[in-house]
Parts: sequence; structure tokens; C-alpha cells
Amino acid sequence: MDFLTNHKPKIIKDWNGNAWLVMVLDNPRIEPNNYLGFGISDIEFNYAEVGDANSTEDLILSGLSDE
Repeated sequence: MDFLTNHKPKIIKDWNGNAWLVMVLDNPRIEPNNYLGFGISDIEFNYAEVGDANSTEDLILSGLSDE
């Protein structure tokens, strides 16, 4: 939860390889998923895209890269 709410950009990626550079907008919600076993949870949050996850310039501006 601390990672999601630290006010820093994140990269999220789906199972098809699509990636987004985003900021989490509100308080994430975490619910245990009892159907998948102990330690597995569903996480839900709203986000806004703040750049292109494939752009070196956007990654540098967001603080995710220093190259």
C-alpha cells in the first residue's frame, strides 16, 4: 500500500505487453481473494496516464530513469 500511495509515477503492464506510465489518483482498495489461496489479493485503484512508458524522455521527467 505504501508503494501505491507514495505520490510517484508507476508503470503498469498488462498480460499483452501494453504498458502505461501512470499516477495513482486515490486510495487503493485491497481485498483478499479467498478463491485463489492465502496471500493473494485483488487491488483496485484509479489512475491517470502521465506519459509514455516507452519514452526515455518521459521516464527521465518522471524520475523513473536517469539516462
